[in-house]
Amino acid sequence: MKKLPSYLKGLVESRARSAGDLERLERLRARIDEQIAEARKRLEAADTLIVDFNPVIDPSLIAPVHGRRPRVGKVKEVIDQVLREAAPQALPTPEIAFAVAERIEIRFSTAGEYRAWSVNCVYRALHKKMNAGEVMRQQTPGEATYWKLVDPAPISTLDALQRVRPVAGSAGHQDSSASG
Repeated sequence: MKKLPSYLKGLVESRARSAGDLERLERLRARIDEQIAEARKRLEAADTLIVDFNPVIDPSLIAPVHGRRPRVGKVKEVIDQVLREAAPQALPTPEIAFAVAERIEIRFSTAGEYRAWSVNCVYRALHKKMNAGEVMRQQTPGEATYWKLVDPAPISTLDALQRVRPVAGSAGHQDSSASG
């Protein structure tokens, strides 16, 4: 294959990243569309029952409630799920935060509240995971920070292999010649 000039290589990489983002976002939109359709069905069923029991009540005047008790302790688990599903591709921080908020069903009153939660919970959890060697950060100038799970380290030495699977005669196994 012919080598690409540097100015074209950057454009090709940007296009490839954008195509990957588009594919992930379209899958996300499909899941959201399913959730919207299900919520509409439940809403219509509730409206029908309300009117059946009391025709005086107008269900459209009932204010929505945006409060569910968030399952915040699950943030790290959900981050792992989201990154595993995207593997081997890396995901940008905002997409991870959005997916986590959706899966733990947490709602925010304002964009500022969402941003504060995103930084304090999701971004901080990703940094802790990075420091623990569980995720890897990929950052390019002028673009979002991308994250992906770290592949488990391959076994590269005989000693490492023996720690994983001890051989006969080593600690933990009885040597038949020693019994007597």
